[in-house]
Amino acid sequence: MVDGGMGRISTFLNESYIGSTPIDRALDKRFFYREGEFFVPQKSSRGLFLTKFKDRSDSCSYYGDLEKVGNEMRTVTMNGRDLLFAKDCFISVPDALPFIEKYDIKTKKIIQKYDLSGIEVFKNNIDFILKKDIRSDKSYYVLTRDSYGIDGHVFLLCSNYGDDYKARTIVRVSLYPEMKVIATYTLPADFYNSICVSKTHIYAFNALEAKIESFRYEF
Repeated sequence: MVDGGMGRISTFLNESYIGSTPIDRALDKRFFYREGEFFVPQKSSRGLFLTKFKDRSDSCSYYGDLEKVGNEMRTVTMNGRDLLFAKDCFISVPDALPFIEKYDIKTKKIIQKYDLSGIEVFKNNIDFILKKDIRSDKSYYVLTRDSYGIDGHVFLLCSNYGDDYKARTIVRVSLYPEMKVIATYTLPADFYNSICVSKTHIYAFNALEAKIESFRYEF
């Protein structure tokens, strides 16, 4: 569990506290652990994400370039990410920008950037946002509320802006050989804020009714 305010990652096993690893300030977003190394999103002039080995006392290492959006404050604000492990690579999923990125797991360098702005739900949201007057560099509209990766696919839980705000569209992206959208799903309720996916079901938390719902799909 990332505790960005306290600057540490706490580790648990079967509900028992194991210990913590100190890190620099990080985001309360999806991160992953692989072969003794944490990959944790953050956003600063130092980079998009940091890595830290669990059993070493050395400092964090920083990688990735921020997507420039206006001034420095605006750029930092708009660059929050989820990080999802995917076999020989990992995926960076921005919450406020209409693309996702694939990084090499060893070199931590970007392999592919995939534009989502032409996908219907993203296009509609961008059109809505462009009509709004965002007066603060610290304010932004969330495009992707949550994301989840499984067996070469990434699932994006998207906002639906309009007269009434909703979050009920899931966009599915295949990662190999190149990233591409292969399906879109519309959930029955109006507002979900997190998802989890297996090979047979999408599990989504219905925030209005405070319950987890499951939906069968074809993998």
